[in-house]
Amino acid sequence: MMAVIMLSMVSMTPLEPPPQLFLVPVLNTALCQKELLMGVLNWGHLAAAILTTSLLAAIAVGVAVGLFSQERVLFRS
Repeated sequence: MMAVIMLSMVSMTPLEPPPQLFLVPVLNTALCQKELLMGVLNWGHLAAAILTTSLLAAIAVGVAVGLFSQERVLFRS
């Protein structure tokens, strides 16, 4: 939880973030929300955040499918 809070706090800095920060999972959504609330619409930043988050979600779903396809996980035996 502390890692998520620290990453979100980085978005509160008044400096312009480098484009590489939009590839960090939690920080990218916080930075995109900050930009949208300030009225800045940068499609590159939004695309990087969406693609990174979608990739990590697909990996998480793949891991969950792999785990739940095992009988010992389902029946705890």
